[in-house]
Amino acid sequence: VTEQVQAEENLRRFSDRLKILYDIDQAILAAQSPEEIFPPVLERLAHLIPCCYAGILLGTAAGDKLQLRLGDENGGYEVVDDVGLTVADLANHGVRQAGDLQLLPFPSPVERLLRDRGLRAYAGAPVLAGNNVLGFLFIGSDEVHGLHPESMEIVGEVARSLALAIQHDLLRAELVRHGDQLADSLREKELMLQEIHHRVKNNLQIISSLLDMEATGFQDANVVQALQDSRNRVKIMALIHERLYQSAEVGSVAAPGYVRTITSYLFGVHRPTSGPVDLELKVQDVFLDINTAIPLGLILNELVSNALKYAFAGDEKERHWIRIGFQVADDGMVLEVGDNGDGLPDEVNWQMPRTLGLRLVRVLTEQLRGRLELDRQDGTTFRIAFPQPRNRAPGR
Repeated sequence: VTEQVQAEENLRRFSDRLKILYDIDQAILAAQSPEEIFPPVLERLAHLIPCCYAGILLGTAAGDKLQLRLGDENGGYEVVDDVGLTVADLANHGVRQAGDLQLLPFPSPVERLLRDRGLRAYAGAPVLAGNNVLGFLFIGSDEVHGLHPESMEIVGEVARSLALAIQHDLLRAELVRHGDQLADSLREKELMLQEIHHRVKNNLQIISSLLDMEATGFQDANVVQALQDSRNRVKIMALIHERLYQSAEVGSVAAPGYVRTITSYLFGVHRPTSGPVDLELKVQDVFLDINTAIPLGLILNELVSNALKYAFAGDEKERHWIRIGFQVADDGMVLEVGDNGDGLPDEVNWQMPRTLGLRLVRVLTEQLRGRLELDRQDGTTFRIAFPQPRNRAPGR
């Protein structure tokens, strides 16, 4: 029991950290300017450790003076235009963490500022563009040694993502002033967005590997299965970001290749004991934006995984199949996932499910503003219809 409780606590901690890191990267990707980036990013970062505050020191357009933007875990957000420091005060301030600012014998100008604002412990990292210092990102607590040991590493990773976003914004401002450089600058923007997707994918791969390592340390089959299911969900999110940074259309992914990538991974992970299972795909050639691709990928993961694990317990000589269809019509998009297996047990209430997998399918369908239907004729077929997003384009 103790082992299972420990595993569940570790799983909860990994899941919470993954969600917050993912939300931070999504906030960066969705924002149109730093003014839109910092409030949600600082609030989520304050939840991550957890700590009391998260902030960033940045130079202003008017000169070298540093401006402080400070957020907390309750959604509070404050901007201090002049904190008495300049960009030069950040020149030699690298990645640092201190358990008690009051005991530092030679505090830096930044550390004196944080101490004067009532912080006792902090972890921070510079926001760099090449060799140029753009700012300094930090988290702080009003308690001595109030931060997690991994605080500095996490802040450093978020600082690198913020640096890419700030460079992106600086590039956009440059485009307004220099229209003749439009083509080259747009390509630079695409490369930066691809790098952000690549970094998100790497973060998710790390979480997936950690969950894999956790699973090897337990003997309880239920605990191991729960960790492996969580790993697969993380892996699916990593796959979408991998496809995004490889895509010629920045911010969208081709549906046929995306579905093939997910199903190939799942067929490699789950091997039914009843014999081979044929996969039949009929996926229309369109691009999906990130807000559609991620929930669709997670829905596919749950439905295809369930079919491979539970649907085929019959005669090994029988031909088993899983069919996936994805079509676009004038009134929306339709995803169908079906199999000719044993069918969903009658005692399973798919409209108010108790299992995490089916609950996720319902929640993700609602996220797409869609409608979930079940056909129990000749096996099981789930049908999800939802409005099509704007700016649909042909895929490949």
